[in-house]
Amino acid sequence: MKILNTILLSLAIFLSCKKDKNQPNNNSNYDLYSKIDTIYPNNYFPVFPNSHWVYLINDSIFDTISTSSNYILHNYMNQTYPSTYSKYVYVPFLENQPIYGYNKLEKLEHPFGVHYILWPVLSEEIGYKFDRSWSDTRFGNFREHLVVSNKFILGSDSIISLKGNYSYGQNITKETYEHYAKNIGLTFHCVIDTVTKDTTYKKTLITYKIGK
Repeated sequence: MKILNTILLSLAIFLSCKKDKNQPNNNSNYDLYSKIDTIYPNNYFPVFPNSHWVYLINDSIFDTISTSSNYILHNYMNQTYPSTYSKYVYVPFLENQPIYGYNKLEKLEHPFGVHYILWPVLSEEIGYKFDRSWSDTRFGNFREHLVVSNKFILGSDSIISLKGNYSYGQNITKETYEHYAKNIGLTFHCVIDTVTKDTTYKKTLITYKIGK
């Protein structure tokens, strides 16, 4: 009788454990994805989903840039050896590129591997310096150097101004000027030849729509 009771007790415990394993998992994909953080756009770069901006290029060509219709689940490789990845977050995409606040994703191609880092597009800090994009500087620094040069009111808009230049290479005579308006984004971009004083490129915002 004791042996029978022991067998029955063991069977009951086994069935109980098996039943527990079949219960709904609180860490299901739905629950997991619903708890992932969302990186929302910042004031001077409001790339919310369903947004677009129409620009006039050199007074002759219209160009439209737009964002994704929704926030998109994204992560990236942030180290090559050993391979590691950033955590998953939801971000808006601008022209098929993920945007993390005031940062874009930049690809670094070193001799011993490729990985990605967050790279600034803009900052609200006056005097903040950064390069437009990454390039290998072992054979010369051809990057465009940017600085947040000013913050001012233009009409009813709060504006952040960027100034850019080159320290090496064929673009050394070029200077760049950009304006970003609060709750609008990029409103003006031009390139000036510092020798001839000519405007070699001009981009002006014509109309826009900011989604939410």
